[in-house]
Amino acid sequence: MIRSVILVLIGGMSLLVAQAQTKRKIIEENEQLKQEKVELQKANVQLEREKQALQKENAALKQENQMLSSEVRRLQDNLSELKEANRALTIRLSENTSAAKSKSTPNETPSIDPNDKRPCAIQQNKLAPNQSYFLTLNKLNTKGWGIQVYSYSTLCMALEKAQEFSKQYKMYNTYIRVKEVDGKRVFSVVYGSLKDEASARSYCENFRKIAKDREGQNAFVIQH
Repeated sequence: MIRSVILVLIGGMSLLVAQAQTKRKIIEENEQLKQEKVELQKANVQLEREKQALQKENAALKQENQMLSSEVRRLQDNLSELKEANRALTIRLSENTSAAKSKSTPNETPSIDPNDKRPCAIQQNKLAPNQSYFLTLNKLNTKGWGIQVYSYSTLCMALEKAQEFSKQYKMYNTYIRVKEVDGKRVFSVVYGSLKDEASARSYCENFRKIAKDREGQNAFVIQH
């Protein structure tokens, strides 16, 4: 009987010891979990700070990218303006060169013979200066823009060249433009009468490329 009681007491004590050990282990594990939780919270805080720093850096990069894009667009606009200005200067230089040639050395032709009874010879001194005419010598009453190709000192030579020219280039009408240069009449062959200067300049550039002679390659824009 005593032995049984002793065994029961020993078993109870063993159970109490086992329970105590289990409780202590649970407490230790709980403390470890708390510590890990604190470490995770610290890591989370650090990650949040890094996230905010990256967001600020990303915002700064976006702003810088927008500024760079604006600067690139501004430089592209400036480049386009410079190209357009250079193109205009090139055209103006070509026009001035051609105009100077036209003024100084119109195609050499003999002075008109007073006995020449051709209609073109009779009409030569009757045409008004600074005026454009159809090949029938009717006045052109519009103020469009054309391409001056040739210049002559007599109306007959200009008409002959204009009629020949009009057979080769049929997209627009061909006209005679009367001018006075240093007190002398000059009769120019002018191709086309476009409504605006920009269209005339654009066509003139293309015409120069297909022109078959030096005068055509040096053609320039004038207003009727």
